[in-house]
Amino acid sequence: MTNSDEVIGRINQHFEKDYQLRHAVRLAEWDQSLHVKAASLAARTQSVATLNALRRDNLVELMESCDLPAALRCAATRDQSCLREVDRYLRCHLTVPAELQDRKTRATSRAESLWADCRSRNDWESYAPALSAVVEVIRLEAQHRAEATGLELYDSLLDIHEPGLRIAQLKPAFEELKVWAIDILANSKPASTVAAQRRLLTIDDKEKLFLNISCVFGFDLTRGRIDFGEHPFCAGVPEDTRLILKKDSSILDGLLEVIHETGHACYEQNLPTSPRGHPINLPRSVGVHESQSLFFENMIGRHPAFLNYLSRTLSDKHQFPISADELNFYYNQTRLGLIRIEADEISYILHIILRFELELKLINGEIEVSDLPECWNILSVDYLGLSPGNDFRLGCMQDIHWSLGLFGYFPCYVLGQVYAAHLFHQFTATHQDYSSDFCSGNIRPAFDWLKEHIWSRGSCDEVLSVFMSSEKALDTKFLRRLLENRYKT
Repeated sequence: MTNSDEVIGRINQHFEKDYQLRHAVRLAEWDQSLHVKAASLAARTQSVATLNALRRDNLVELMESCDLPAALRCAATRDQSCLREVDRYLRCHLTVPAELQDRKTRATSRAESLWADCRSRNDWESYAPALSAVVEVIRLEAQHRAEATGLELYDSLLDIHEPGLRIAQLKPAFEELKVWAIDILANSKPASTVAAQRRLLTIDDKEKLFLNISCVFGFDLTRGRIDFGEHPFCAGVPEDTRLILKKDSSILDGLLEVIHETGHACYEQNLPTSPRGHPINLPRSVGVHESQSLFFENMIGRHPAFLNYLSRTLSDKHQFPISADELNFYYNQTRLGLIRIEADEISYILHIILRFELELKLINGEIEVSDLPECWNILSVDYLGLSPGNDFRLGCMQDIHWSLGLFGYFPCYVLGQVYAAHLFHQFTATHQDYSSDFCSGNIRPAFDWLKEHIWSRGSCDEVLSVFMSSEKALDTKFLRRLLENRYKT
């Protein structure tokens, strides 16, 4: 047995333990979003902090017991990518001091709890101090990461979620997309109201519908479950994947939401699991994760052929009569609005760019949390022609992300759109009958293609090299082409 073989064996043991602890943390976070009462929050926060401390201790022990640089030098070619991902994972998780990480856990737990309560009452004044505490911690985290990596402050956070991507690559693409999107919106077909919600389904009937659609797309209920809460998201591990859907979604908006979250869930459920928990078997990046949900939602869910199937399903099986044309008008029109998760594909780009520009200024100290309402309203008018005014629920209290400390995360949503358009171009080039499959509700060919080319690959590939037209430019042409065909008159 070579030295690298011994190191790899030790690595696998440590990441098996990390997997178990990460599973527990994710279940605790899932439970907190659904069930934990205000009076129980402090105890839950301490439990999560303890689990994260155990994870950190385990990773520190691994780093101190393995000479990764030496192992890389003598590793066989097949093992080098695995060791590189281990090194990246350890640097990502251990750069921030334990004391600061604990402070971050406490600040984000408090902000998350206050966000849900204060948002329901449109109470910015009570929530803002908690968000300020999170921003203060994240600025310190960015300083530690920047010093360790030599990156700019925001780049050091972006690198957590989208390894290898830099502002220098992101900004030109976002500027291009921003100008393009504003122009497309000015020349898009007018909104239609023919697909109004003509009748309501009971809560039970709506849940049955969403469950059915999730299963059509391949969600495995033997290894997961679906619940309803304040904010949609996917959590868990391949053997135990949890979906939370927005409990007050309308039928038509909720259908796209469940398709979107099912894309995340199918990615999670079909990641490689041997060795379990190893960084090489984790999702490649947040942008790639988002591309899987957007492939399901936008490439399939909004496709006219699939809408034929959806119309028949709604009318025949769920007593919700609506034509395919009505669904097409509803889903494939521009709908300028203030809510990100209800936006059309083009407006959505502007929603994300707005958030990116604000969080970049927050991290760099150019604005403070107290400036957010005014700054948000200015950009909202500039990009969308709309302002939330003093309804903070439609503005800077709209999303949970900043409460969770997720800075450098929002850009990944647009990256997901860019990546999904690339992948759909590749898929359709080799599957000429995809429209007839979608029309019959047969998602399996797309499911299998994504499983082969993305899900089963874990983090083996440096995905950015696929989506860059050069070392400096993020290639957006497939996304722009697809959306121009779909929306421009």
